[in-house]
Amino acid sequence: MAGSRTDATAATFAGSSHEVGYEHGKTFAGQIRRELELALALHSRSACNSESLFAKAKSLAPWIRQNLPGYLDEVRGLAEGAGLCEDAALFLATSDGLRPNTEGSCTSFYCGPASTQDGSVCVGQTKDTPPREGRYHVMRFRYQNGPEMILLNYAGWLANIGITSRGLGLCGNALYVSKQAPEYLPFSLLKRAILQCSSMDEARQFIEATAWQDGFLSIAARTGEAIFVELILGRAHCRIIKGEAQGHANSILTTEYQHLDRSAEDSPCSSRRQKTVEQALQEETGRISSKFLRTLLADHRNAPDSICRHAQTPTENRTTAAFIANLSKGWMDIAVGHPCTAQFHRHQLAYAN
Repeated sequence: MAGSRTDATAATFAGSSHEVGYEHGKTFAGQIRRELELALALHSRSACNSESLFAKAKSLAPWIRQNLPGYLDEVRGLAEGAGLCEDAALFLATSDGLRPNTEGSCTSFYCGPASTQDGSVCVGQTKDTPPREGRYHVMRFRYQNGPEMILLNYAGWLANIGITSRGLGLCGNALYVSKQAPEYLPFSLLKRAILQCSSMDEARQFIEATAWQDGFLSIAARTGEAIFVELILGRAHCRIIKGEAQGHANSILTTEYQHLDRSAEDSPCSSRRQKTVEQALQEETGRISSKFLRTLLADHRNAPDSICRHAQTPTENRTTAAFIANLSKGWMDIAVGHPCTAQFHRHQLAYAN
């Protein structure tokens, strides 16, 4: 497996929220239209037409206006740059959490200062998705009145997994829950809220303020603080982690909700990946390095139910990207493709200089 190398290939957007959105839309106009088509097609499984989907997204505007300053200006810029109507751009930006069906089988980890070789705080994950080529883009957002972010992103999305100049790192996995809360806000807005936060306390306030779509988030700070958050039936279950190393696949680990876990049916490899990541991190604790974490992301134990997944059928989920971030040193290594063969490219944040 190749190591990482410094690379400057991230698409960079800087300025006001509107300017960032406009440059994003203009740069990826074609890809954004394809993402919009895909999002509409995925939502069509729930028998919703585009008008009702756009209206549902628009209904989020009051909450967004109150809690995410600049977000709607960025959506407006995105629409102008990509040549879309604003309602379509808002739908795409929030579509990560508007459809009821779940897909993806990612494995994530947090490594606190007590677990790493040099006392660094590290986070990372695989992205296991259906085979849709050419969707990933590394994006660097530099907001005039906000943090800098490096994200492993899709065109038209305003938040995803990544790190910020305020020293926060964000990972996210799907959870497979047999029931669903009747009312919830989409995962995409929570991810954006967290990425804009200045501290873990502020992030927890957003998490606990309202009912969110089902899913898992790992949030860590360069100070060493971390929380694993399982969002189930509109409730947030936060586990505070202090220094050690922990992993998470797609199974529900919150005891009182394990009876709702349907990962055995919809992501049957989850339990094996959970055991693999836990065992590997425990065995290496105190010696964990970036080299070890690249090896972990490329792990083929229990294949095909491995952390680095290779599809057995044309439509099956497979590992399509991965990243490792060192929050103490402010870098993020990203590989698009299977981490066992793909090159990791390093992207650096300014706060570490």
